[in-house]
Amino acid sequence: MKKRGPSPQRRDDRRRRRSSVPGAVAGAAGFAWQEWLVGIGALAIGIGAGLFGLSDLSVWVDAMRRDAPVIRTGSMMFALPLFGIGFLSLSALAPLSRLGAARRERWTGAAFGLFLASVVIGMLLMIAGPFVIGAVMTRHHYACQTRAGFRTVYVTWAYDGRPCPA
Repeated sequence: MKKRGPSPQRRDDRRRRRSSVPGAVAGAAGFAWQEWLVGIGALAIGIGAGLFGLSDLSVWVDAMRRDAPVIRTGSMMFALPLFGIGFLSLSALAPLSRLGAARRERWTGAAFGLFLASVVIGMLLMIAGPFVIGAVMTRHHYACQTRAGFRTVYVTWAYDGRPCPA
């Protein structure tokens, strides 16, 4: 007698196995829009923080060049461009999800490494920033300082001989 297909018990095992496996994996295409949304958000934050920090730096350098009588500086002036670079590296993670597993793992590790490095260096610059700004301002004869702010400290500097701003 010829065998025609698997035994009835084996057929039941196959059916059971198939039914326990979910039909569609949500990570493949179901969450793609969320990955892209996070990527676009990180891109916007990165560009915004980077441009804000570069704008502060350029205004400060321009005021120093013109010998402005009063200059206002922020404590995060040096850190914001680096935070921007970190968030830009995070925005690259959305398109990376479409690569193969080995390449995705390598590039994801590199993106997170760049993010962590930029945040750590940015935090160090945020701590050292007021000291650097203070040294540069006293070297250029700006003496009087007025501090304002809670998280970000804004310091208003007045040139020697000028009245201290209130």
